[in-house]
Amino acid sequence: MTFEENIRKWILEWVSQHNPELGAVPCPFAKQALLDSKIVMHELTPMDHIISMPDYFKAELENFTYHWPKDAEVVAIGCDPKFITAEQLQEAVEQSNTSTLIPRGYIALEDHPDAPEIISGVSMNNGEWALVLVQSKEKLDKASAMLDRQGYYNNWSKENLDDVVNWRNTS
Repeated sequence: MTFEENIRKWILEWVSQHNPELGAVPCPFAKQALLDSKIVMHELTPMDHIISMPDYFKAELENFTYHWPKDAEVVAIGCDPKFITAEQLQEAVEQSNTSTLIPRGYIALEDHPDAPEIISGVSMNNGEWALVLVQSKEKLDKASAMLDRQGYYNNWSKENLDDVVNWRNTS
């Protein structure tokens, strides 16, 4: 299955479906963005002879903030996880967020099969790809505030809130 096929399937069959353990849809906005063609998907392939995969991710993350695709809400960048460790991906995303993305109004969130993100006992990971989702920080913060008002985060631990939501407000 290609990167794009996998992400589409993940969104339609998991991310946008009500999860009884969470008591909610994992991401209430993903399906509509997908159906409206507001998600741009970009698969990275190894270029070891030119650039390391962590550097390649950083370059692509930063490139998209300078050349944001018209009408896109999210850019999904991914590669086979055998080409980048969870630690390398996290470091690349942290460096890009700090140096370029957040100052330009964007934010990147990483997902790697080897770094489980467990919310209320439920794995939120894609599980197949080393994945980074880039979007407008302002829009993401507004969506998070709306979900908070609706009680979406009521069952989340402080650690989960800090890892997923609160850290963005200190950046």
